Amino acid sequence: MYRRSTLSLVIWLALFGWLISACGPAQAPPTGEASQPTSAEEHEVGHEQDAEHEAAIVKLETVSLDASDKLRVIATTNIVADNVSQVGGDSIELTALLPLGADPHTYTTSPQDMVAVTDAHLIFANGVNLEAEFLPELIQHSEVPVIYVSQGIELRALGEDETREHENADPHTWTTPTNAIVFVHNIEHALSAADPANAETYKANAEKYEVELERFDEWIGEQISTIPVNNRKLITDHDTFGYYTCLLYTSP
Repeated sequence: MYRRSTLSLVIWLALFGWLISACGPAQAPPTGEASQPTSAEEHEVGHEQDAEHEAAIVKLETVSLDASDKLRVIATTNIVADNVSQVGGDSIELTALLPLGADPHTYTTSPQDMVAVTDAHLIFANGVNLEAEFLPELIQHSEVPVIYVSQGIELRALGEDETREHENADPHTWTTPTNAIVFVHNIEHALSAADPANAETYKANAEKYEVELERFDEWIGEQISTIPVNNRKLITDHDTFGYYTCLLYTSP
């Protein structure tokens, strides 16, 4: 089973997250195009879409499991897998498709991946077109439900250099604790719907992890507040930390 220490990956991302970038979030579905909301009515539409997504998760069919069986779950990336493992714990059998260091833009699926998908009960993906190069082909003949954990996050627009790959929506949604809490919320609802016998366990795990993420978010704000605004800079070779930059300007 895939396991990682609590918060290890999120901490790594946060420590490298001080990047100067535009903080213009926009509401959109994970696989759609980001656009800037301009009215209260459009904000309400976004909330309705989130509610519909949550309702769809709740309506997932319950998986029939023997007493000795576990829910078989696939996560597309190690980052998604880390969040799924925090909620699922020992109650699920988790497989991460991409190994550490693999690039989702160039990843080629293997026969083992095909077998894993065929045998799975649920697939968790980041969404926002991060897996667009390999996931559609992988699931084209599968009826396994796919849960996009980024659903409900306000998406920010990418710069021109990245727009071609991701249709103007920034897929790097995992780089803040607040976004990770959205991941956890979606994961908990999906696991509980598919495996109601362990729903209380999933809920308890999710709540515990959300508390840790909230505390970590507070700690990040405290650290950022010690840095003068004009000195909050990071040079990077990829537009990865755009969501994180919003924290730079909301901290005192």
